[in-house]
Amino acid sequence: MQITELLFGNGQNIYSIIVDDESPVKQFIESLDAINLKQVMKLISFISDQGPPVNIRKFRHLRDGIYELKTFRGVRIFSFFGEPILPRSLILTHGRFKPKKNILNREIEKAIDFHKDFLGSVDII
Repeated sequence: MQITELLFGNGQNIYSIIVDDESPVKQFIESLDAINLKQVMKLISFISDQGPPVNIRKFRHLRDGIYELKTFRGVRIFSFFGEPILPRSLILTHGRFKPKKNILNREIEKAIDFHKDFLGSVDII
C-alpha cells in the first residue's frame, strides 16, 4: 500500500492512502462544496494540531480500529491510526456523505481492508 502526506502537526500527522495512483479521500474532499470543504479542512487541521477530538459528534471509533471524522452536514471520512508503523499518525482512507446502516457496514469493511493492507506493507510517497 502507498500513502502520501497531507498535513503534519503537533497532534497527529495526517496521511492519505493511494489507490491506482489516486487518493480517494483527496478526490472526495475536492468534490465538496465550499461549506463542507471548510468544515472538513477545519476538522483535519484541528486533528493535525491537537490530536483527535474527544467529541464523538466529530470523531468516533466505529469498529476494528476504524474511525470516522464527522461534520454536522453529514460528511464522513473513514480513517485508522498508523501505529505501530507510523507513530502519531492518522491515515485517511475515503469519504462519503452519511450512509444508511447497510452501506455504512460496506464502507467500514472497505476501510478495514485498507488497514490490513497498510499493516502488511506500506510505502510513503
